[in-house]
Amino acid sequence: MKLGSVLQRLRIEQGISQKELSQGLCSVATLSRIEAGERLPDQILFDSLISRLGKDSTKWELILKENDKRLLYKRNYIDYLIWAEEWEQLEEELGKYKDFRGVVKHLQEQYICLIQAILCKERKQYEKALQYCYEGLEKTNVTINSSSLRIEGRLSRNELQLLCFIGELLIYKNNPEFQLYSYWKELLEYIEKFCTDKTYYLSFFIQVSYYLSKITYKQQYEESIGYFNKGMQKIRDERTIYYLKEYIELLKIFRETDNSILSELSTKDIDILLITLKEWKDNSKKIKEKERYMKSNNSIYTINEIIKNTRYVVGKTQEDMISVDEEGRAMGDQSNLSKIENKKRNPRKRTQKIYLEQLGLEGKEENFYLSIIGEDFEIQEIRWNIDQAIAMHNMSEANMLLSHLKEKIDISNVRNKQYIKEIELLIKSEIEVMSCEKRIAEICNILSLTIKDVDKILGQEKIRGFLTREELYLFMNIGCAYHDSGDYKKAIDYYEKLEQYFYEYYPLSSGKIYKTLLYNLSQVYGLTGEYEKSMEKSRICIFMDMLDSETNIYCQAVFNIGWCYGRMMLEKKDCLQKQQYKKMCLKMFEQSYLLAKYYKYKIVENAICEKIKVWKLEDKFISLLEEIHR
Repeated sequence: MKLGSVLQRLRIEQGISQKELSQGLCSVATLSRIEAGERLPDQILFDSLISRLGKDSTKWELILKENDKRLLYKRNYIDYLIWAEEWEQLEEELGKYKDFRGVVKHLQEQYICLIQAILCKERKQYEKALQYCYEGLEKTNVTINSSSLRIEGRLSRNELQLLCFIGELLIYKNNPEFQLYSYWKELLEYIEKFCTDKTYYLSFFIQVSYYLSKITYKQQYEESIGYFNKGMQKIRDERTIYYLKEYIELLKIFRETDNSILSELSTKDIDILLITLKEWKDNSKKIKEKERYMKSNNSIYTINEIIKNTRYVVGKTQEDMISVDEEGRAMGDQSNLSKIENKKRNPRKRTQKIYLEQLGLEGKEENFYLSIIGEDFEIQEIRWNIDQAIAMHNMSEANMLLSHLKEKIDISNVRNKQYIKEIELLIKSEIEVMSCEKRIAEICNILSLTIKDVDKILGQEKIRGFLTREELYLFMNIGCAYHDSGDYKKAIDYYEKLEQYFYEYYPLSSGKIYKTLLYNLSQVYGLTGEYEKSMEKSRICIFMDMLDSETNIYCQAVFNIGWCYGRMMLEKKDCLQKQQYKKMCLKMFEQSYLLAKYYKYKIVENAICEKIKVWKLEDKFISLLEEIHR
């Protein structure tokens, strides 16, 4: 399913004309060429188009130009500086970013306006911040009357972010509340109607519900609580920490008026959650080599990386790559290939296809790629819901969704077949005991659907060829098979090879997989007594989860750090050190237990209770457990 076909089909299904979708983003002619597959958009234009259709660009695997990748690096770092509230560094970085060339100019300027507005808000220059927001919207021909917002047409991610930020600024300027209510209500109605992708919808819904609750609190108490409860429920259901701090602080305000509200979170729970979020944010700022861990959620590659790394894997020289057509003419030349591999030139579409065929990568030449092949976009959303169910360890739901997906797709297609078999194996390994050898054999069979000579790749010292997201998951699960069987040395060796893949060869590729890999590493390091290494990897996982506003690994990583302190407590003979490790163990267990309890993460809850009992820490921990259970 090619990008152009996806855009066209979604646009037609939603009754949007080419003129409406492209308005302010690109010309109708450009959109027409993109839909026809004659032109590829850069990453910024792609995100703008797909988000106007209510979908999330982070679900795609992308092969980008080197310039696009460098731009994403810079944006990742800017996002971090905003999260870390390092305003002076942000201003300096923005100055460098303004000089970036080679992207759609007005979309780049729109993003810069948003960052400048954020900086002005922090200086309490609210009027100037508003002007930057209005200027940013004008870059794509969006104009508004802030006192009576009426959204006409579709909005891109950046446009929606600018509108939300205007709403925040109007609150700081103390505009009449009835205007603010109307403004935020209009935003909520747009989000509920047009943000149809679950991930895309979630971030904006939580934010808008928070502000609606905040501005209606004094005058419309019941309505305010309604918005608050819906937002908090989404935070819990999706295990996100997005706006969690703000919601908890708002809860404290509510409690001053009505102490009985939302009694499942006690005053002590609230205090512990706020302290936990603050402490881990402060700790995360101390992580060394931060840029190394600021990954994209996409699987992102550049064609330059793919050609260079895969040529190395298959053992071809640059000269070997020069093919000859039927008339005896050379296809490409060594000088051009050298420039491509050194990131000084991008191959043309036809040349790219030839090089990928030479490297045995037929079928991987699409620059914008979805894992499931089919015309109905609903199948992509089912696939993402399956992944979320597995992340939540809800295998019964994953199995039900998988059955539904199989009814809607062509299972004979090799990519579809690989995904189906991958999920079936994951579900199977959760409900029955499989030997390490059998599990690895099954994984290799699934990998062989799309990769030649799997055994040869497994035997190599380094893994650096071009792997899709599904192939990466499968490779990582070979490490998991060794891990689960207790062969920790082989698990570490394998995980470390994959870590090198992400760090050295494809440094922007798939933050979600990389984060899971680091968490697996933290576990096996702990199990082999390398506690400092284990805790370091867990802290990095927490940092990545906080940047992504997730808790799927955050909660487990805090527990793992507590577990490491507990093991060190048991092994040390020095009484003073024992007490110090015990104190840190209990502190981490307290934090992770409350997070697990709040997010209904039974695996972590049960693990903590088991360790408290086995390590005889009940006397110190029992009061906490009683308080939380009350």
